[in-house]
Amino acid sequence: MNTKPITYNHHLGGGIYLEAISVDPKLTERDLAELLTSKEGTAQLESDAIACVRYAGSVDRFSDLSVHINLERTYVVPPQLQAYRDAVQKNSDAKGRYNGPVAIIEGAVEMPLRLMQGGYYDFIATKLGNVPHDLAPESYPSGKTVAELFGEWGIDREDRARYLGFAQVLVTESGAKLNLVQRAKGMAIAPDCIAFSGSTPNPKFVPGFDFHGYCRQHINDEMDEEFQLKPEEFTLAGVHLFDDRLQSPFAALEINTPQSTRSLAERIHGDAQAIKEHPVLYSVPLEGIDAVLNTFPVFPSTVQVLRTLMNR
Repeated sequence: MNTKPITYNHHLGGGIYLEAISVDPKLTERDLAELLTSKEGTAQLESDAIACVRYAGSVDRFSDLSVHINLERTYVVPPQLQAYRDAVQKNSDAKGRYNGPVAIIEGAVEMPLRLMQGGYYDFIATKLGNVPHDLAPESYPSGKTVAELFGEWGIDREDRARYLGFAQVLVTESGAKLNLVQRAKGMAIAPDCIAFSGSTPNPKFVPGFDFHGYCRQHINDEMDEEFQLKPEEFTLAGVHLFDDRLQSPFAALEINTPQSTRSLAERIHGDAQAIKEHPVLYSVPLEGIDAVLNTFPVFPSTVQVLRTLMNR
């Protein structure tokens, strides 16, 4: 068991390295090396999943993000899926899960953002790859996914519960490097791959709700929880909206810190919750991002965000 983070430097060419740093004390340098070398050369930059992620606009400051909240409407699944939604709730409640509030995108993903209240179970019940027959066999045909059923019923994919997520574009060492993570196996979003860290806001919309104030506190809490970064140690800069038609829409948040990824790994080394989400942190110089994308399988939405930001 290692008491300090272990590091492995993977050469990307031209004297540029991808640095892998352990959060899980059980990992050795050999483990880190095998993690990367086993996936080297398996990037899939022409995948449909990447093509399904659409850039929808940017603002230079979070405070400039315009949001309209519809307090008159709460998301309801299409009536054809209500039996599956009921089964999702029964199954999830039995496992001790919670139908947390989420911000559902109303209409197109664009500026200004239009949001309404929804619940996490709504997202699960309309997730395109799920098979309703698995939980409600009496109501749905065997083997057919939500996406296939939507096609048969003539329901637009935008009618699913597309909740707003956050992706953390964490730039370290005062702008010199980018922080990425090895997402843990079994995560609901982006399991077992290189990606951004991220979170799901859980706002409860009421009259007078302060969306920007809520989100700033949410971001502060998430940066503390994930990396033990305090508000005075980072700045929140630009916000970039993306519509992932296979997953969920999200805002990519530019977050800048003078801290190094190594120092962040030291702070959370051995932390059970951190390991559960990302057992390894990665650090790459900004000039090495393209090499990472062309070498390793990176989560599709992360690829599209980095391509967009590099070309702005």
